[in-house]
Amino acid sequence: MYLKRLKSTLLTQLNGKWYYQDEPYNGIVFFEKEDHLLEVFEVEKGHIVRPYQSPCQYHLPSPIQINSTGFCCEDEDDYESETIPQYYQGEPYQGMSYTFMNGKCDAEIYTGEDATVDNKIYWDTKDFKASKFHLHYIANTLLYSYGNWSDSICFSYRDFKNDNKTEFITIDYHPVNKKVKNFEVTKDVLVHKSYLSSPVAVPEVFYMLENYQNFIFTRLVRLELDKSLITELFNAWVTNNSFKFIESLTISGLDGLDDLTVFCDTEAFACLKEVCIKKETSIKRVEELRNIAPHLDVEHLNF
Repeated sequence: MYLKRLKSTLLTQLNGKWYYQDEPYNGIVFFEKEDHLLEVFEVEKGHIVRPYQSPCQYHLPSPIQINSTGFCCEDEDDYESETIPQYYQGEPYQGMSYTFMNGKCDAEIYTGEDATVDNKIYWDTKDFKASKFHLHYIANTLLYSYGNWSDSICFSYRDFKNDNKTEFITIDYHPVNKKVKNFEVTKDVLVHKSYLSSPVAVPEVFYMLENYQNFIFTRLVRLELDKSLITELFNAWVTNNSFKFIESLTISGLDGLDDLTVFCDTEAFACLKEVCIKKETSIKRVEELRNIAPHLDVEHLNF
């Protein structure tokens, strides 16, 4: 059950409690004030319990919060550049703004000191799930992003560590048949499941990642795998017939794969025709694959 996000005008108040469709309300309530100002609270079992702080806020709470419906900077950002400033009363605005559709919140946006978008979440007003978000945390060392489109669900978690080492996990898959077309992962993230720290839950994605051994890949696939993980992953995916539909594979991490003869397994890779190997893989490894699997078109990418 996802939290509803509604204007107070959609609720009724009775005996000190707030109701929605005759049930005690659980969710976020927005009270509209003059000049597009908002007061926002969390409600549990009909009772207001605390001021609401959006997952978009990673600095101190905004001194003001506004309803930017009709003048939101995101409405002008056709290319998602996040460089268009938010204005309020003729001045650049730093803080939280919200937009609404028929009284239901469909977007939460935090604009920083330069008034451009730092963090944003879009909500589906039918079921109140997140449809899209882009969130930076802890001085921008953590990044969470998610998008849910008709033909693709994409989730990414990245931790840009101070030692120039980046820990990450990314998955891109079809929402209907659940076939995976992009998977990127480093060992620590897969083992410790740090992606679960996402401030906005995406249960379907978390379930997919929890069951990574059972992936089924699409025809065109991109894999960026930790060298210390690739043998374990390939063994699981061969066992579970995950590669059966792949025709073209772009991959990094091959220097860590114990046995390249797996690409000669015509049951596991029944449709494979092309392997594009990322630049960081050694030339020796590329030539080894070409010798082992001459039936494949093996390309060593320069990027």
